[in-house]
Amino acid sequence: MVRAVIYPYFSNSYDVLKALFMNALILRRQSAASLRSVFFSAEAVVPDEAVKDELNRSLADAQGIASGIRFVTTQAWLDRMNHGSPDVSGRARALEWAIYAVVTDQAFLARPECARLKKYIEDNASAALWPLVSRIAGLFSTYFSYRADWLWNWAGKSLTNNNVERTTREATVLRQHPDFAWQKALWLELCSRTKADGTKLWPTADTFLEIPETWLERMRESEKNIDPLYVFMPRELPPLALPQLLAESRRRCVYLYVQNPSSAFWFDPTVKGEDGFTWFHRNAAVRRALIDRLRCFVTQDTGEDAVFLEDDLPEVPRTEPHNQTVGAEALADMLQLKAKAEQSADIYLRPRENNVLGSLQQAVLEDDPNALPQTVADDDDSFLIVRAPNAVREVQTLCDWIASMIEASAKTDEPLKASDFLVVTPDIDAMAGVIAAVMGARSEEEYLSYHIAGQSELDVNSAARAMLAAMRFVGGAATATEFIELLEMPAFAAARSQGNANVSLISNWLAAAGYRWGLNEAHAKSAIARSAAWPEGGDAYEGTLERALERLVAGNLVGQSDGLVAHDVFAVSGCELGGCEGAGAGAAAAAVASVSGVSCSSRVPWRSSRPIRGTLGSSGSSSSVPRLSCSIWVMFSSFFCSS
Repeated sequence: MVRAVIYPYFSNSYDVLKALFMNALILRRQSAASLRSVFFSAEAVVPDEAVKDELNRSLADAQGIASGIRFVTTQAWLDRMNHGSPDVSGRARALEWAIYAVVTDQAFLARPECARLKKYIEDNASAALWPLVSRIAGLFSTYFSYRADWLWNWAGKSLTNNNVERTTREATVLRQHPDFAWQKALWLELCSRTKADGTKLWPTADTFLEIPETWLERMRESEKNIDPLYVFMPRELPPLALPQLLAESRRRCVYLYVQNPSSAFWFDPTVKGEDGFTWFHRNAAVRRALIDRLRCFVTQDTGEDAVFLEDDLPEVPRTEPHNQTVGAEALADMLQLKAKAEQSADIYLRPRENNVLGSLQQAVLEDDPNALPQTVADDDDSFLIVRAPNAVREVQTLCDWIASMIEASAKTDEPLKASDFLVVTPDIDAMAGVIAAVMGARSEEEYLSYHIAGQSELDVNSAARAMLAAMRFVGGAATATEFIELLEMPAFAAARSQGNANVSLISNWLAAAGYRWGLNEAHAKSAIARSAAWPEGGDAYEGTLERALERLVAGNLVGQSDGLVAHDVFAVSGCELGGCEGAGAGAAAAAVASVSGVSCSSRVPWRSSRPIRGTLGSSGSSSSVPRLSCSIWVMFSSFFCSS
């Protein structure tokens, strides 16, 4: 068996890790044969789109081109390794519908082990069923990532176990939990139940259960000349990721670049009586655990007995790694030497300046509270704390301070510019709108150029975001919730002539008319065939958007009716949920009318002041009246053309 080749690099500096990554890529390209270098390719796993964009720009600046690098996010890469494709959302929907099918099966709920689940479903309204399904799907997804061994054991998959005592203890505790019995029963149903056509109820079941065998097969592979894998700054690596890295290292070189804020993060974080920053240890527990897990797993003796599960790693004393702390002046030479030798090591960068900020950085780097300064010089402004009453004022103060710093440095040897400033916020999605509003309100003379790095193209392009949402809507189950979310999107609102329509009223009308999911019968059947939806029993297609619009149009023409007014169409006025009256009703009515292709001019949208009699036949009428047909595609065609 081929031994694993993993090169782990740890550093407190993003720039150090990026330089190591780029040097490794450049040397790999240069070492390739002249013909093969033209087709050089490498796969890089990155945490998000922002890091991908920054690395692409840096590679283009360094080499004039950034071709041959395939970037993929950590989640998409891991999902592809375990399930064969990166369609995470598609599998999540399939899992929810599979769970829904099982928990609505009365025969399943009648089992003794499901008594607790059955009681919860019977004691709550039907509206609470789908939230329960979503919670169960989320719980199983957590099991997939962090305790997959439980699920494999429940399904009867035997795994090599090096710690029988631990496994026995966990099994005893699990059996005592009140929800264990029905969770295991539900999981077994998801893995074994099939549909009428012979396919699995949950399409991903077999793929998930085969992960251990797939891993062993890949561990036995010995392919040569495969492009290396680069894993850059993973923020988290669930337990299933580490064995996949180990298996990949049997086929090709794996370079792992991990940010570690402190050179002291090499030991078990649960050790008691340790020195250093108590508050730092507590708040950085997750990062320290990741560093410890990576060190133990990727440095294990990867012979014939390489382990698949982290918990099966043998208990060995932690050995302190060889850390190298360098200054900026010696960093370039150090990086070149490490890249050429393909030698993994911990390289930490010392702070540049001897001030309060530099002392704090040094103290964190060495995990040494004694490195903190005892006094602060009057002219030391390296570390400031500013308090603002709200987010808007906070951004305004920050912009004024940046402008003052740029102005003060204008006549110096190193004048500052806006791109020299980095602003970090814990929630960029919450602050993006505030930043845009404050920046937009500044005068032309005060304007500061800026870029929000944490946002992808979808975050800033509302038209593209709306387009993808519409495609997911049409390609999925087309639920009522998704439809209302589409109407609320700015790009769709602008495409409607009734942009100020009250979407809440539209939601009420469609709910009263029975819209739940599906565009029409053909679309609903297609969604069921693709496992994007599940039949509700009885006539599964009465809750489609087309049927709801037919009922509303009938209600507009003849008023509310308890009977059929045109073959199989009920007349619904839309007022059952209080949707008829109130401000914005006229605009909302026109919006829905534009969707259905029906003209409506009455003040009360779905109940005409003069019902048109004789136009539509009752359920017992012998007159031949064709079924009402609504052009729901009018909305989508106009949206796509306008967006």
